[in-house]
Order: sequence, then C-alpha cells, then structure tokens
Amino acid sequence: MAVIFGASVDGAERLRFAVDDSAVVVDSLADLDEQLGDSVDEMLVVIDPEVDLNVATGLAERYRV
Repeated sequence: MAVIFGASVDGAERLRFAVDDSAVVVDSLADLDEQLGDSVDEMLVVIDPEVDLNVATGLAERYRV
C-alpha cells in the first residue's frame, strides 16, 4: 500500500487516482510517522507538490534507505 502525504487531505486526495485507490492519505508529519511505523515494509510515499520544499526534502533525508 502506498502513502500520500499532502499539505491538506483534499490536495493529497487528488493524487490517489494516479497511485492506487487503496493508498493512505495523510496531511501531518505525525500521521506520516505513525503510518510508516505501522507499515515497516512500505515502498512508496508520494509527496503532494503543494508541500513546502523544505518539508519535502527533510522527509526525503529522514526516510532515505
């Protein structure tokens, strides 16, 4: 299952059609941490383009494998 992180749920929901109908949508870093903690083998996190660049690059650095 994929996770979509957005600045807002509405914004992130727009990406669901391109990813997967079963994708989980989150709009806070706490929710993203919780979701990734629950799914240790998660392979895909999509970041909505409306997310601030510093937040997006910080996420990429933090979760880099």
